[in-house]
Amino acid sequence: MKKPANSENISESSRLKHKLKSSVAIQEKKSKVQQVLQTIVSPKKIDANTSFRIKEKSISLSKSELFLNTVDDIWNEAHQEDILHLVCENKKFNGKKLIVNGKKLLNFGSCGYFGLEFDERLRKSAIEGISKYGTQFAFPPIYMSTPDYRELKSKYHQIFGVSPLIAQTTTLAHLGCIPIIVGDKDIVLLDQQVHNSVQMAIKIIVARGVIVKTVPHSNLEVLEEKIKKLKGHHKKIWYFIDGIYSMYGDFAPIKELQELQKKYPQLSLYIDDAHGMSWLGKHGSGYALSQLETLDNVILATSHAKCFGSSGGTLIINDKPLAEKVRKFGSTMIFSGPLQPSLVGACIASADIHLSGEIYLLQDKLKEKIKYRSSCFEVAGLPVVDGGMTPISFIGIGDHRAVGDIVKILMEEGFYVNPALFPAVSKTRNGIRITTTLHQTKRNIQLLADVLAYYLPKVLSKYKTSLEEVFQKYSLIR
Repeated sequence: MKKPANSENISESSRLKHKLKSSVAIQEKKSKVQQVLQTIVSPKKIDANTSFRIKEKSISLSKSELFLNTVDDIWNEAHQEDILHLVCENKKFNGKKLIVNGKKLLNFGSCGYFGLEFDERLRKSAIEGISKYGTQFAFPPIYMSTPDYRELKSKYHQIFGVSPLIAQTTTLAHLGCIPIIVGDKDIVLLDQQVHNSVQMAIKIIVARGVIVKTVPHSNLEVLEEKIKKLKGHHKKIWYFIDGIYSMYGDFAPIKELQELQKKYPQLSLYIDDAHGMSWLGKHGSGYALSQLETLDNVILATSHAKCFGSSGGTLIINDKPLAEKVRKFGSTMIFSGPLQPSLVGACIASADIHLSGEIYLLQDKLKEKIKYRSSCFEVAGLPVVDGGMTPISFIGIGDHRAVGDIVKILMEEGFYVNPALFPAVSKTRNGIRITTTLHQTKRNIQLLADVLAYYLPKVLSKYKTSLEEVFQKYSLIR
């Protein structure tokens, strides 16, 4: 395959093009990429720390200690490769290009899918919030809130059709809600890939003695078998899922789950739809609400960061007495501060966009980009592991070392993507997460596909594997 053109050579001014095409610049880039590709794969040098780890394992570490050690090893390597905890060096950022270590990179890692965080209306409204109420409103909402907070809640009611509960973040919404809604006689079934923020809150009820079991990802057959076995022993059976999963970008089978609810009235759903918000649904209310026939026995949590363009988390609970119980007794609803004035202001401006016809134009534009990305990746023969047309695309790789190599090469070629490493994914199924936003052009997307198609087989070969083996590993059709 012919080596693809560099993204910067296409998009910068003629002066910059000439500079990048100079023999010195090209030679430096080739040298860096070849250095990654030609590194001999060999066992790590056993230093004192590694030796200590080996001794630790021989002493029979606990499961949690082994887990932490494994994560530590993988993430330490990623830090050494300089692909994590990077700094955006832009003096002013508009969402399209990042400057990292002095190099301009096309941004394929942001979850601001519409780019509303840069919209002048949101910025202006955020500044007005500070002008009216200061940089913070230092009262827990249980004591006091601003008129803007009330206005925001009213607009959210129009978007979701239900009066919402607002938290500073979706994580805090989970922490405030889950310990209240799950009873001691209930049982919890967790989808294997449900977001870590949900799992954090689940630990609180585990300490209370509630039984929690994991279900293979989106496996409805296994789920139904468990429901059949458990229904006579528990008051409620909760199933915790994401609407759109944050790593693989696949859709939860919500319509099928509601059919199961009809068969088994004990089944209740808790859905984190953070990545489905704004780009799908009436008024941008999200993927989950676009699929649900009813909100009975369903609790929905969503985010007003990401595609919405501001911050905060929202709980949609159709059961009014239960919603009031969470509002009054949820720990983070009582003891955490409010969404601050600037963010309330930005949320109000974004909500106005969601309640106008503009939201559907934005949705259509993003869907067109997603469709184009999907087509480019398919033609390029990439091992894409996502299950649907979402802004998140996961390229399966496997070995975490290969992930580090391909991320570094992409940065040399002018692209930023997210390394997806254990424990965000399973230990042997590491990869890269690529996000699609309205900032990207079709040319940007095509270039990324070409660069990946050129370099990925070379990186895999270095680690004694191939695209064919990756396709088999993830059960993909080529």
